[in-house]
Amino acid sequence: MLREYAVFAESKDTGNRLLLHRGFASQEEAADHPVKLSLWKKVWVEEVTPSPPKRVGLPPRPWSLETSSEPSANGLFHAYIVDATGRKIAALWGSGDEKMRTAEIILAAANGAPAT
Repeated sequence: MLREYAVFAESKDTGNRLLLHRGFASQEEAADHPVKLSLWKKVWVEEVTPSPPKRVGLPPRPWSLETSSEPSANGLFHAYIVDATGRKIAALWGSGDEKMRTAEIILAAANGAPAT
C-alpha cells in the first residue's frame, strides 16, 4: 500500500492548522521540506490518505478524419484525426492507403467504445 506524508503547521496568531505541502513518499522526505520555522507556532509531519491519481481525459468525441486535399496520382495527402470540436489531435503517416486504413482502425476503436 502506498503511503503519503504531508507537512502541517499551526499559525502563530490564530492557531489554525494549515497544510503546507503534501505528496511525500516518506516521513524523512517530508521532514526535509524547507519551512521557515519563524513564521509558525509549530510544524509537523503526518501520514495522510493518498491523493487519488489524476485522470487524464480524452479529446471530445466523435473523432473524424480530415485530409488536406484529394489524393494525388501517387497517393500523397496529409491526413489528421480531429476531435468533435475540429481540433487536430493526430497526424497520420504512411502511403495514402496506409493512412486511410490506419484512420479507419483508430476511428472505429475511438468512436465505438466508451471512454475509460
